[in-house]
Amino acid sequence: MRTQRSWLGGRSSWGLVFALAALGATGCDGPRRSAPTGASTTIEAPPAAAEPAPATAAVEPAAPPSTVQKPADVGAGKRGHDLGQGIIATPVAAYFAAQEQVAFRVEVPQAMNLFKAEKGYAPRSNEEFMKDIIQANNIKLPELPAGHKYIYDPVQEQLMVEQPGQ
Repeated sequence: MRTQRSWLGGRSSWGLVFALAALGATGCDGPRRSAPTGASTTIEAPPAAAEPAPATAAVEPAAPPSTVQKPADVGAGKRGHDLGQGIIATPVAAYFAAQEQVAFRVEVPQAMNLFKAEKGYAPRSNEEFMKDIIQANNIKLPELPAGHKYIYDPVQEQLMVEQPGQ
């Protein structure tokens, strides 16, 4: 009578289990090397050469713009950016990114195309865009970080995110 053999050919799988456990505990990087005792691990920068001061008056740089406008796209929303990485955080961040992608790349462009087909022109102002595109189509735009806001640019016919200058 013939007996069935395990998938390891009849050998005990305990050796494999211990090897995988040891690999998981130590990692795949191999042994880590540390600095030899007595060796300095700090690196000092070489002294900077003294430069003579210019004889002319210094020109002050232009002040940065108070706000910056960027196209509204995936990554503009507030949710999912500060979760880090991990077995739970990565799928949650991907979920929020997918919601933003649907809003910015599907719902808003489709509503714009319907508006243009019906009226024969694109929205002419931010108020018209928010009323006739966003509110009329029940589009839920992602929540923005503090200090950011949605602005419609009628010249580019695009939804933008206005954020404080840097």
